[in-house]
Amino acid sequence: MTQVAQRVSDPQAAVENWAAGWSSHDVNLLLSLFTEDCLYEDVTLGVVNRGKDELKAFAEGFFAFSPDLRLQVTRSGASAGFAACEWRF
Repeated sequence: MTQVAQRVSDPQAAVENWAAGWSSHDVNLLLSLFTEDCLYEDVTLGVVNRGKDELKAFAEGFFAFSPDLRLQVTRSGASAGFAACEWRF
């Protein structure tokens, strides 16, 4: 399980779109949630992606490695422009 946090105007929608993007293998949806200079860290895999180009390559590689990937959000919370979720896949 991992946690994700992001400052957004609609935090709960960000959590839902993040999970939907990974589950549907929709790279464009995922990238739309991040700024060009984003920092996306996958703690479990020990991978740090700096910027959308690295995040895109990471996501595409992950989808190729795990074509049946589906995420299930087990807990989430949102307030004051922040969202966090715990998930499993």
